[in-house]
Amino acid sequence: MLNVDFLQDVNFSAGGFSVAYGDRLSSVMDIRFREGNRREFDSQLDMNMAGLGLVGEGPLAGGKGSWLFSARKSYLDLLVDAIGTGVAPQYSDYQGKAVIDLSSRQRLEFLGVAGIDHINFDKKTSLDDGKNFYGRADNVENMVGVNWSWRGESNWHSETSLSRMYTRYKNRFSATDDDSLGVDDRSSEVSLTLRNVTYYRLAGGDGFKFGFEEKHIDNNYDSYFKDYRDQYGNLVPALIVNRPVNTDRLGAFFIYNWNPVPRLELNLGGRADHFTYNGNSHFSPRISFTVKLSEKTALNGSAGTYYQNLPLAILSQDRDFKELRDLEALHFILGISRLVSENTRLTVEAYDKEYRHFPLDPTKPGLFPADEGASHERLVDSGRAFTRGIEVVLQKKLAVDFYGLVSGSVYQSRYQGYDGIWRDRIYGNRYLFSLEGGRIFSQKWESSLRWVFAGGRPYTPFDLTATRALDTGIYDLSRINGKRHPAYHSLNFRVDRRFNFRDSNLVLYWDLWNVYNRKNIASYYWNEVENKVDRENQWSLLPVFGLEWEF
Repeated sequence: MLNVDFLQDVNFSAGGFSVAYGDRLSSVMDIRFREGNRREFDSQLDMNMAGLGLVGEGPLAGGKGSWLFSARKSYLDLLVDAIGTGVAPQYSDYQGKAVIDLSSRQRLEFLGVAGIDHINFDKKTSLDDGKNFYGRADNVENMVGVNWSWRGESNWHSETSLSRMYTRYKNRFSATDDDSLGVDDRSSEVSLTLRNVTYYRLAGGDGFKFGFEEKHIDNNYDSYFKDYRDQYGNLVPALIVNRPVNTDRLGAFFIYNWNPVPRLELNLGGRADHFTYNGNSHFSPRISFTVKLSEKTALNGSAGTYYQNLPLAILSQDRDFKELRDLEALHFILGISRLVSENTRLTVEAYDKEYRHFPLDPTKPGLFPADEGASHERLVDSGRAFTRGIEVVLQKKLAVDFYGLVSGSVYQSRYQGYDGIWRDRIYGNRYLFSLEGGRIFSQKWESSLRWVFAGGRPYTPFDLTATRALDTGIYDLSRINGKRHPAYHSLNFRVDRRFNFRDSNLVLYWDLWNVYNRKNIASYYWNEVENKVDRENQWSLLPVFGLEWEF
């Protein structure tokens, strides 16, 4: 019942933050917030059927900095009928950034991000929709930080950041059949991170990048999960977690950028980490290279070892879980990139990612907890997995009046369960394809579209005999992840009409989601209200009309 999410880390630096995920440990989202306008005040109001948004930005007094702030509020609950579900979430988010120039070589950046999510399933609506539970979830997340950037002489650059992240969960759900309390989670997670990154360029063009980070974690888990019979037929006892967890993560890293010969660039580095909660320490070597085969073609490759701590929400379930080894991944990537025209680039990349020490539950030998999540009385760290594939990306930057991106991927993602059998992971679609782009017809008219296609995800069908006997959904253990959902595909289309005034601009747009109303399946579940296999669909056809006013 606990959702296992192998989210490794969130690092604040240089006005942004990066997130690394366990299933793609070499893939890091480096999100950087742009500065506000240093010359004049600008603002934008966005109103549509889904919500309301406001952005403002401008220079700070004295002209030595800028500020930017945005806020959004959803009104999806007003579109419940159009969405095709009985319940719609409510959310709002806020972002702000300020930059202050202390001198020609020093500056401070302040950044804040917050999100509030709320959803409420009342009992009547849940019964009407055939849901097995009702209740509400109220979650709050925020991050605030400051980054000090200092440039020495031409070969020095250093950034030091201090940030605080806070997450609060307030979830309470009950069974629709007997009103028994199923989940009551009132946990909170707080972390304070100090991080430094320093760049040093040598006279010959080579360079170093090194730094450290220290994260202090202060979490408080206050959770209750009712006893239940899981989808494998096992009777899982009630789980109560009521304990604080105070610990630290320490890390240091370095990268040496080396150009031994013309057209060859090497990056040699490594990272050392220590987790005080369980005493685990690691060193992770990494290497990457770029060979310029010509002015338009480059060969790229990388290899490295990556380690990741198990989530504290899992480790805190049992003190024996401290003995589990950290997840280890070996990554190998090789690709080629070619500029096929002045504004179009083709990239082809092959990868192999091998994982070790995934947690497994011996009482559920075919289950892969990292994907499906659950509460566990016992875990071992003998799980293995791999992901291998090829990705192709063709990107055309805006030139004249057209832009676009075409990408495709063919891959395989499998795991070995406690029973020794290799199976497909539930997110292993096998192939992905997307096409997106747009055309600017004039200064007044623009259109864009995005089409996504993905192979069906694996799932385990129900054992109908056992399900009806126990009156709850029981998987067919002989066919774990043995069937697949139908392929997913959806088309979104948008048209913009721009009006230019002397001191402002107005954009009216029509956005159509899931144009041909594809009935994409999110999941199958056992409807305990009507005693049948039911399906949860994703978004249906949804038109959105809106305006953006820039002033």
